[in-house]
Amino acid sequence: CGGHADPYHIHTDPVCNYETDAGTGHSTLLGVSMDGYGIYGKFETLNQRPCDLDVCHGHVGSVPASSTYSVTTSSVYHYHVSDYDGYPFTWTLGCYGNPSTATTLASCESLYDGCGAGGTTATIHTDENPAGLDVKLWCPCFEVPVFEGCESNDMWDGTAQPGA
Repeated sequence: CGGHADPYHIHTDPVCNYETDAGTGHSTLLGVSMDGYGIYGKFETLNQRPCDLDVCHGHVGSVPASSTYSVTTSSVYHYHVSDYDGYPFTWTLGCYGNPSTATTLASCESLYDGCGAGGTTATIHTDENPAGLDVKLWCPCFEVPVFEGCESNDMWDGTAQPGA
């Protein structure tokens, strides 16, 4: 599935791991980020992506139980992967989120020197952006796209707390 080594890690979109929970349609757990929060596939409900992700690709919401990883069904901060071609290299999280406050683009960029005015840029051409998209090479912060089925990306506002 594009991964290898010990500890196992992935270098590409883990498309072979996109399973969904039979009861909720929520993607199953793919792994755990270094900050301890779960990383799930791309769906929030059956064939619907989340519409409220912060720039770290995270939000507070209900996740399916997993006996393998001792996860109970609860409302927790968690990340989702993406396969959106408009922003290259954003298959997993780009930053560590905060379960108390949604991470904005400005707050993410303030954490990394490469995001500043002097950051090295390159133009990347994708099917979604054939004219090119200027990206800062050492900046992991990107606006979250508006996925199909979402009227907008109404970024999670930090009011729903894990366990609520």
